[in-house]
Amino acid sequence: MRAAAAGVNLSDVSNEPTETIRRPLRSPTRSLRLNRPGGEEDLVLTTVSRAAQVDEAMTATMKIVVALMGQPRIAALVPEVLPMAFPWLKAADSPDNPAPMAQVIVGWRHTAGIYADPELLAALTQDGADFGPVPEPPACASKRNDPVAPPTIGIGHPKATD
Repeated sequence: MRAAAAGVNLSDVSNEPTETIRRPLRSPTRSLRLNRPGGEEDLVLTTVSRAAQVDEAMTATMKIVVALMGQPRIAALVPEVLPMAFPWLKAADSPDNPAPMAQVIVGWRHTAGIYADPELLAALTQDGADFGPVPEPPACASKRNDPVAPPTIGIGHPKATD
């Protein structure tokens, strides 16, 4: 497990600059978390050599993963080992059912798209009004074991969009 960066208030950089800037050099992570006021996202101060090491390690890891996935025998092990890294994937019905993992990938892609668009991220992460609890939906015929199927919206129905 990775050690967390030691934290200081952002104001410490102004009040005690020499001591504050030296702290990452003594830290096992060679980094320092700068706690920002007012709920703003904290910053991490690190050394250039540490940032280069992290970048090199990530690049090497990705190259290894890409090379391994190019090997059919290794790629065939992915459904077996992925739940070891992501235990929540065990909820999948079976290894022959790709739907749960496909949904995760779609979710990751959508999340990445949100984080790539600063305006969208700001809109989706701002505090908003709470409109209270959501009422339970009306009982569906299929949930009541009623032989009558629930109504469908089709062409010509007033709520259908053509």
